Amino acid sequence: MVDSSFFERNIFLTLERYSQPNSENYLTEAFCFLLRILLEKDCEAGCQLLNKMNPDLKPLFDPRDKVVVCTQESTDYGTPDIKISSHAKVMYVEVKLDSPLSPTQISRYREALASQPEHTKRLVLLTHSVINITDETEKPDKQIRWIEIHDWLSRMRNEVSDDVAKYFMEAFIHYMEVKKMSIQRVSWEYINGVPAMLNLINMMEKAIVDAGLTLYKHYPRSAALNERGFYIQNTNTWCGIRYDNPMEIIFWAFNKDGFDRERIKKPEYPVRYKKDTLDIILDLERYHFFSLSKEEQLKLVTDFAESAHGMLPALMAK
Repeated sequence: MVDSSFFERNIFLTLERYSQPNSENYLTEAFCFLLRILLEKDCEAGCQLLNKMNPDLKPLFDPRDKVVVCTQESTDYGTPDIKISSHAKVMYVEVKLDSPLSPTQISRYREALASQPEHTKRLVLLTHSVINITDETEKPDKQIRWIEIHDWLSRMRNEVSDDVAKYFMEAFIHYMEVKKMSIQRVSWEYINGVPAMLNLINMMEKAIVDAGLTLYKHYPRSAALNERGFYIQNTNTWCGIRYDNPMEIIFWAFNKDGFDRERIKKPEYPVRYKKDTLDIILDLERYHFFSLSKEEQLKLVTDFAESAHGMLPALMAK
């Protein structure tokens, strides 16, 4: 049994804070890191996982052979996300989280595989949701989903004895659960969980108003498949939660000219930057939000909304 404090310092979730949100590259590197750890510490378990990804019923990778995992290896036909190779065998894995396949992407990787010297060659597509491919030339040898990776790892967890391998396996399993890349049993917490989330949404709306900010008059409330919150003044500024990480309240802003992260050397709240958007983050766990009184919670969210909005002018690129 893993101590609950283990999940509070999950290495994959911690490192993701310094990456672009929902980054496929980060997910790819994290998964490959786990694969390398398994192959180094428990090669049989590592090969077992790789062979589940293999399109053939017959195992492709043998623990007695050296198995190499590398990422973003450039070819004349593109850059597959993952290359897994051993004696006379190679498998490309293209990783997708939410982005679609590019035109001819699979067929180009077929050509890249054809140029490889290995005898046995496989092409796998690893996705969050099923991608319907009708063009036979663009079909991989096998399409698997992240929920299957989670299921395989969960079933293997008791078979791994090495402490280091087990640590990183447990961490990655939990990371996938937090990022909604798994299917979990719906437990009784659902009864209180949904009302609790709605209470937080209502509290955010009052906090925004109490901070002296104006909700966008045309459609202030925003609800989407992956988030819920409020537009402030216009559609370029938003405050809310994303379902894949409900422990963060996000103050999001868009600026076509981008943002200058050097203008505030030590921001009061963590900031995640993209090209022309940013997230200012209130980490509820850091402030022990759920142990506070209602009044203390409201003040915390109000202060955050006011401070985050006040940071924007200084961060605007000129």
